[in-house]
Amino acid sequence: MMNLDQPRARLRLDAALDGLAATFRGMTAHPDEHNCECHWGSAEDLAQLKLPDTDLDPDLLQRTWQAID
Repeated sequence: MMNLDQPRARLRLDAALDGLAATFRGMTAHPDEHNCECHWGSAEDLAQLKLPDTDLDPDLLQRTWQAID
């Protein structure tokens, strides 16, 4: 049920984020991925990218999003 007190922009943002979550649900880095730390960070960061439906640290998410390869 929608809360009618929420601004419309917040409702649109929530709907967009829900759509992204549904689109990318279950996606992970390739199991054999082994790129350098400048792209993926530490071995622990890379391991986190291989787990489906994991909340990522914003820094790791940004580095992953901006990786050119």
